[in-house]
Amino acid sequence: MKRHKRIAKLVNTYTGENIFSPKKTQGVVDARGLFDHIMYVEFGCTYQNISNFYYANGKIRNHSVILYSVRKYKEEIELRREDFKNIFYRILTTEVTHVKYRNVIEDVNKISTLKGLNSVKAFVNLTLDKELKYKDTETDNADQIDQEQQIKELT
Repeated sequence: MKRHKRIAKLVNTYTGENIFSPKKTQGVVDARGLFDHIMYVEFGCTYQNISNFYYANGKIRNHSVILYSVRKYKEEIELRREDFKNIFYRILTTEVTHVKYRNVIEDVNKISTLKGLNSVKAFVNLTLDKELKYKDTETDNADQIDQEQQIKELT
């Protein structure tokens, strides 16, 4: 749930809307769609998991509403709200998603030389060193353990 909170805070901050608000204004609905899309598509959360997060924060949203919201984000909201593309990419650059993990693993598996593998190892170590310097960023223990295991597999 820490990741959910971080993403919700980023969505609230960048959109200027409160996704937990009881309001049904277009801005709030669009911000919820952005949050739902990010959590489902980029982080692989289930509709029920996202729904439970809303419930935990005082907002009642059934999983079927989240399903509809995720569909509408791609079909309508993303096309109508040009500013959401920038917000979407800003949020994704602050978080590492399972899609990014998979893409990196696939790219690393294509490396055929020791020199190439060592350059990737150096890049990953540098990136992790930078991440550890961010004092405001919390990382879930599970994510950190998973990341360390993937790095060990690469080296």
